[in-house]
Amino acid sequence: APTPPAPRKPEAAKRAAEPATRQPAKPNIAPDPPQVPKAVPRPFAKRPETKPTLNALRKRVEQCMDCGLSDGARGSGALVGRGSHAPRLILIGDFGGPKERQFGKPFGPDEGQLIAGIVEKGFRLSLEEVYVTNAVKCPLAQGCQPSPAETKTCARHLDAELALLATDSLVAILAFGPLAASALELAGRHNEQLMYKVGERSIPLVVTSPPRDMLADVRVKNAAWSAMKALLPHFQ
Repeated sequence: APTPPAPRKPEAAKRAAEPATRQPAKPNIAPDPPQVPKAVPRPFAKRPETKPTLNALRKRVEQCMDCGLSDGARGSGALVGRGSHAPRLILIGDFGGPKERQFGKPFGPDEGQLIAGIVEKGFRLSLEEVYVTNAVKCPLAQGCQPSPAETKTCARHLDAELALLATDSLVAILAFGPLAASALELAGRHNEQLMYKVGERSIPLVVTSPPRDMLADVRVKNAAWSAMKALLPHFQ
């Protein structure tokens, strides 16, 4: 006959009667990241400041598109200043026209010849000691005039020119015409000697008639030369 099973102990029977309990799963915890060192602040390396130059200004003037004169029929490319980078005398015209546009100079051939006579015979200077520019850089068509807003916009180029040219060698400035006077904030001044401040320097300056008006009327030319002669003692 088969052998009957051995009776269970009370504790084992009790455990068998209880339902099986599932052990809670351990949370999947990521390991701690490695310690990242804190960023050390470093001094900002500044780029070296480039000193403004006349050549850089010339490029900026040639590429200027800040007003309506730089585009369309009224304007066709700026006329940049010419001459010594350490001048004794600066000549400022008002604006160029068709002749100036053709020759690419601030003054046309006839006006240029008059200017050369004033410089060489009047002031006893060589042309290599002079810088020539215009208050409004873009040449205009015959009979056109720049607006006050256009003159003011372009005057910043003239201010930058004068700041770069006001070296110790600079003795005086000649401004030709009311528009040049306006660009220098000397509107209404004519045929008189003034003192114009450029940076820390005060430069003797005369505002007189444009060369084209001097060529058209000898009386205008004589009056202009009488005013310009006030600068001669500064060159002695």
